[in-house]
This record gives sequence, C-alpha cells and structure tokens, in this order.
Amino acid sequence: MRILLVHRYFWPDTPPYASMLLAIARKLVNDGHQVEVISSQPSYKSVDMLSKESSEEIIDGVKIKRISLFQENRRNSIFRLINFFYFPLRVFFYICFNKKIDVVMSSTSPPVVTGFSCAIAAKIINSKFVYHCMDLHPEIGFISGEFSNPFIYKMLLKLDLISCNLASIVVILSKDMQESLLRRPGIKQDNFKIINNFSLSILESVKQKIPSKFKKKENTFRILFAGNIGRFQMLESFIDAMDLLKNFHDIELVFLGEGAALNSLKKRADGNKRIKFFPHQKLNIAKQIISESDLGIVSLLNDVYKYAFPSKTMAYLSEGCPLLVAIESKSELFRFVVTNKIGFSVLPNNPNLIANSIIYAKTSPKLMEKISQNCMKVSEQQFSESFGLNEISHLFQELTIKQNVNKL
Repeated sequence: MRILLVHRYFWPDTPPYASMLLAIARKLVNDGHQVEVISSQPSYKSVDMLSKESSEEIIDGVKIKRISLFQENRRNSIFRLINFFYFPLRVFFYICFNKKIDVVMSSTSPPVVTGFSCAIAAKIINSKFVYHCMDLHPEIGFISGEFSNPFIYKMLLKLDLISCNLASIVVILSKDMQESLLRRPGIKQDNFKIINNFSLSILESVKQKIPSKFKKKENTFRILFAGNIGRFQMLESFIDAMDLLKNFHDIELVFLGEGAALNSLKKRADGNKRIKFFPHQKLNIAKQIISESDLGIVSLLNDVYKYAFPSKTMAYLSEGCPLLVAIESKSELFRFVVTNKIGFSVLPNNPNLIANSIIYAKTSPKLMEKISQNCMKVSEQQFSESFGLNEISHLFQELTIKQNVNKL
C-alpha cells in the first residue's frame, strides 16, 4: 500500500513521536509498503530550530517532505496561530493532489485541525484514514485553557468527532482514553484500537557521552522529571515535597526539559540547590540521565488521565527507572504501577505523600533493585520497540486485507 504519515514534527526534531514516526515508517517500508512522511522543519524546541533539514529526502526508503513554517516564540503567539492552520491546510492540498495514496495516518499535532484536514482529504480521494491519537483534543486543550472558550471548544469537538467517525481505525493509548471517546455523543464504537507508545531506541549513530554537569554525584538519590514542563503535571507538589525533605541533603530533584511552567517552577524552587533544572536534551543524552535516576516522576492534573497517557512512562521503564506516579487512583496508570510493582502511586497534589514515598524508596535499596528489574521486564514485554511496531504492522495488514476484499 501507499501510505502517507502526517505529523507536525519528525526526526531529527525531538518530541518522542518524531522519532517514533521514523521507526514506524521504517517498519512499514520493511513490510513492503511505499511510505511517505509530510512534516515541518525542526521547530519543537528553540534548540531544534537551529537544525535546517532538506525539504525533501529519502531515509531508509522513506520519502520525507518538510514544510517550512513561520518561526515561533513564546512572546509572540501570532506565528504559532498561523502555523496552527497553515500546516494542516498545506497537508490537505498535498493529499488532494496525490490521489494514489491508499492510507493517510495522522497524529494530533497541531491538535484537531490536522486530523480533520487529513480525514476530509482522505475521504475526497477515497483513501482510508487512520487517526493516531497521542492525546484527545479538544478536551486536553479545555483543561489547559487553550480551548476554554465555549464556542471554540464546541466547534473543535464537532470537528474531531467527524475525524474519528471518518477514520477506519482510531488508535488510542489506553482504556481511559477509549472510555472518554465513547462518552462523546454520536461517536462510532467499532473503530478503536489500543496501541500504547513504545520505548524509543537511540537513533543517532554515535552515542554521545553524558556531560559531567548532568551526571549524578555518588551517594545521591535523584528524583527526575523528564519531558515537556507544561501545566498538566502539578509539579509544584514535588518542589513542596523537597521542602519537607530539607534534612535529607543527599536527595535531589531534577527537571529535564522546557515548557510553559518552567519559569514558575524555578521561582517556586527559590534557589534551592537540591532542585536542578537541565535544558532539553536529545534522546541519547536524556536516556542516560534517566538510567542514572532513582525515581522517575509521572504527574498529571486531575482528569487529564482520561485524555492522555504520558510517553515518559515508557522512557523510564526502558531504563529500569522506578516510577513515582501522582495521579487519581481510578486511573489505569495508577493501577498499572501498583499491579506490576514498578514504582509508587500516590494521590496528586499531596506533598506529604510524595515526600514519604521518596523516603521509603531511598531507605529500601533491595526493594528498589527489585522494582528496577520489574521495570525492565514490563518494558520488554509490553512497551518494547519491536512489540509496538508489530502492533502497528498488524494494523496496516488488516487495512491491506480489507482493501483487497473491497477490490474483489
């Protein structure tokens, strides 16, 4: 089949899905499909914008087209808004003028509008559409305030409902996300498939040595948050927990990444030398920092678990880093951690529970060693790259069979 994969970001851009998409594309090529990716120039973080890639190239048999967008910055939201609509519009016309495409698979960036433009374009050229939902919008945007306007929210919800119903398959990451979709009035109920994200291999040909400033000092117990430092995580609770642990001088809290909440967290930390902020790093460095850490933080605002499943979870597990999860007890992730004995689950926004869990972990080295082993085992069995890619491969095999049946 001729497959088009669509996402705003693609390798060597640095969000997890950018690298995941390259792995997916390579797998589909190995399966015998003709695969093309349409994306943009690297722009996820400020450091990524320094990398100018070819507008068209072929990597391992995957044809890649990168659209040049306006350069964004946090101080000026105009260009971000323009790109929000410009990228999906370019993708829409690209699909409409390439009628030989058999399957279009789009993820959720930019949210709602990219999926909608791909769904409509695929319908126009009579192609199948796969909606790969990393999170559910506009619900996530409503919680963050991005889509809090009632009119905008309702309009985007209608557009995303159309995208889901036009899709041959809607790929989601958890049962919580599926239940949230099923609560939407008018949703189709027979086109969901749960395929969680997989841990990423290091794509760079040369493994860089971790800079000394990022290395953990001997006899230090490190708690790490790695990823986008946004407004969904309630990370303030962990800074407050560190205040409760002021007598434990060998415990440090590290934030690895950038995001909208970074400056407010720095102010809340108020110069606490046991709280460190590392800038966003490429995958090979980030994985080494994770592997040295003793606990990996996964924390979400109330109700966010219904619409997302943090990919950092897989990154921690793949490096044998036990989890410290702050999330509602009725969530799938909370139960998953407890059932598989891969870390500690606590209720969100509770510094006392967080501090007590950290102390318990620090003073239980044999238990932590066992938990680390469990993390590696769970990662290999449920979130390995080979496992995830095979799930995606089977999905496209099903679409191929359906296409051949329809031709008969």
